[in-house]
Amino acid sequence: MDNASKALIIAGAVLIAVMLVSVGVLIYNQAVGVIDTSRDQIAGMSISTFNNQFQQYLKNNATTAEVKSLLDAVINSNISSVDHVVKITSKNATGTNAGTLAAAGVKTTVSSTNDLQTISTELQKLKGHRYDITATRDSFGYYNVITISAHK
Repeated sequence: MDNASKALIIAGAVLIAVMLVSVGVLIYNQAVGVIDTSRDQIAGMSISTFNNQFQQYLKNNATTAEVKSLLDAVINSNISSVDHVVKITSKNATGTNAGTLAAAGVKTTVSSTNDLQTISTELQKLKGHRYDITATRDSFGYYNVITISAHK
């Protein structure tokens, strides 16, 4: 009978240990779920914050001043966020404004601060023109290429 009591005590101790380990694994899994959800929310907020600085400029029939402001925003963003460099490109268009972007230096995709500042300065000389501005996102959701085309 003495051995049977010890066996029951040992079995109870093993059962309690298994329950404690199970509770620990359950708590760990819940904590990981909360951390993953929080990380996803933070990443979403980061993407939204980054994209919002350009959102106001994405439209049709934008003025030269709005394009210049967009270029300034891109320059500031590229300086402060080297992980997410935004490039500016132009799309050929026909109509009265065709060639104005090329005249301002937007011939290919550019992202360097010097090139963007040169384009911004040259655009000041082209008042009265209108532009259509669109953006594409990278695989993470950040705007990475902003396309400026002459408004038709």
